[in-house]
Amino acid sequence: MYRFLYRLAHLDLYQEPRTVRYGLALLFVVEALALNSLPPAGSKLPFIFFFGAVALSAHLCGFGPAVMATVLSGVLSKFFFIPPLFSLIPTAGGLGQILVFMLVSLIITSAALQTSVAQIAAAESQSRLADALKSITEGFITINADWNITYVNPAGAQLFGLTPEQMTGHNVWEIAPSISETSSYQSLQKAIREQKPVHFESYYEPLKRWYRMAAFPGPRGLTVIFQDISEARQTAEALRLSERRLQFAQVVAKLGSWEWNLRTNEIWWTDVIWTLHGRPIGSMQPTFENWITFIHPEDRGRCQQAVEESLAGPGDYEVEYRTIWPDGTVRWIVARGQVLFDEAQRAERMLGICIDTTERKQAEDALRKSEKLAAAGRLAATI
Repeated sequence: MYRFLYRLAHLDLYQEPRTVRYGLALLFVVEALALNSLPPAGSKLPFIFFFGAVALSAHLCGFGPAVMATVLSGVLSKFFFIPPLFSLIPTAGGLGQILVFMLVSLIITSAALQTSVAQIAAAESQSRLADALKSITEGFITINADWNITYVNPAGAQLFGLTPEQMTGHNVWEIAPSISETSSYQSLQKAIREQKPVHFESYYEPLKRWYRMAAFPGPRGLTVIFQDISEARQTAEALRLSERRLQFAQVVAKLGSWEWNLRTNEIWWTDVIWTLHGRPIGSMQPTFENWITFIHPEDRGRCQQAVEESLAGPGDYEVEYRTIWPDGTVRWIVARGQVLFDEAQRAERMLGICIDTTERKQAEDALRKSEKLAAAGRLAATI
């Protein structure tokens, strides 16, 4: 009986036709009349069950049916339970009782209507929230203080390879027992223990997937939002390996690459740029001014002029210069680059490479010396 009344109190019949709502209110009044005819109600408590009929009519059917139930309840109470019985002509005392009933019923109607409006607003808000959670691609799960799952959206269940029905009501550690052996367990326990949000990444071995997770503690447990980042991590790992291969290839080839953002004046270059100029990696901030200090003093003016001409001209840049290592060794570097322009033909970025050409320069010098010696020998033989 209690469950029936609870479900009845949470019904929403406001969208039903008028005949249904008024008919249900009439049924409530008839039921109240039947119950009021039983002892110990009757003339001693003539309105006791009619109050319930009015409250249910207001809560379920609306204002109009509640007014009808109030008026009809007053008439039936007078006719059957207030002396003189079976008469609609009230005495002064009976009229006072009826007026009090009407007033209390009006108060009950107002309170019931306010409760219904609040429940309808709450139900609509919950419905919108549920629709939103169903549409997002991130997993959303709520866990109570006993680590039982109270809600999980379809995306969250799918990320675990299950359905919401298979997860709701079950313990987290039963659904995913392997989590208790990972750092995720400590992170979730920390969120509960310290009552502070935590953010972390976790690998779920059964599905061979990586997840980015955020846990938000509350008075009723945890709210966890998680996202599958396996593809992003695979892409990042592939990019990292590619960069390592590129770095290795550049080291072997004695070739360094660089990029200059002309709008922010920020410069990025690979580690090989440091080694080509005989400097420890990361020994100073990569800037145009610091790069100039790497260049032999006799070649700096020529290099600066080449950069300025490429920025003002077609954008191609090539210059060969000497660099002096801290131990006094002189090395030759060829720098090649290209300027990138925006839609307004303003210089935006400059990309380039630096190549160590010392061995080639030394070979050329040796070849020239050899040719000079050969020419001198031929001249001597001729003489």
